[in-house]
Amino acid sequence: MITSICDSAQSPPKNQKSLQMVYVNAVNTLLDSLTADGLDDNKNKNNSDKIYEILSMFELKIALSQLPVRQMYSKLIEHAQNHPDVLCKRRIVSVMIGHKDLQLLEEFCKVDYDFETNNAVETYQACAELSEEQRWLLHLSSLGEVTIRWKMFLVFTIKMKRHVLEVILVSCLYY
Repeated sequence: MITSICDSAQSPPKNQKSLQMVYVNAVNTLLDSLTADGLDDNKNKNNSDKIYEILSMFELKIALSQLPVRQMYSKLIEHAQNHPDVLCKRRIVSVMIGHKDLQLLEEFCKVDYDFETNNAVETYQACAELSEEQRWLLHLSSLGEVTIRWKMFLVFTIKMKRHVLEVILVSCLYY
């Protein structure tokens, strides 16, 4: 349905919000099917490939605040963390990088950052003497995969509006 709408539309369709909701609903439906019990690996791979395909075609035509994109991204990230063999955050980002408008990618990165921040605060709640920034850096250092650690570190420095080397130097002086 999405492919036929995109290919046949010469001028912008009239009901943009409804058409944009088709993308969100399609991804949510496929995510729900991934969590259903009894699906074989082939069916899960097929559904995850469809999710990647839909995300690659999803070009935002209305204001981001009019769509429940943040909830959809939260479900995607949670599913990718719980089932990394089915969905991969790196692949989700790679299919969204090709978009003309980077709002969707930026929102995905914000949701991913918020998700990791919540994990960091919950994990190191016992360290009351540490600031939130120090807890976050401690959480980053405990992440297993180096590529994820660097990606989250760069997002952290951008969010804090500080230079990467400054954060590294200050972190080394703290510990």
